[in-house]
Amino acid sequence: MRTFVISIIIILMTAINMSSQDIEGVEVGTAMTENEVITKFGEPDYVEVHESCDGLDEHYYYNDSYLHFENNVFIGFCLRDPRFIALKKLTDTGIKVGDSLFELNDFKYGKPTFHQEGKYVLFEESDTPVYLLVEDEIIIGIDYHDPV
Repeated sequence: MRTFVISIIIILMTAINMSSQDIEGVEVGTAMTENEVITKFGEPDYVEVHESCDGLDEHYYYNDSYLHFENNVFIGFCLRDPRFIALKKLTDTGIKVGDSLFELNDFKYGKPTFHQEGKYVLFEESDTPVYLLVEDEIIIGIDYHDPV
């Protein structure tokens, strides 16, 4: 019975993680038109659009950061400047480039774990990890890409 309860808890935590990666409160998996993206996040510096057999692949670039959409669905992000706040739905204030890694020591879903030199990971045990690039204990990048 105990193993069953622990398994259910792990499944629920994974489900929370899978549906909660967000930028400025917009969750990964959200469908958005180009106009909705611009209204929410502002005018991008440029947009890269590629068509493939899977459909439309779009990257909206803001400085050195980008938001990734596939067939108008938000599937990932690569943040390299403090313009956007990530994980607002999981923390009181969210996290952004420029924050101290130590600010996440009390993160209720588990503190970041060392992944490799200069890289830490949140939700390491899930299939939806968020990677933090770190230099001198300061977050210099936040990356997430939907595994599906």
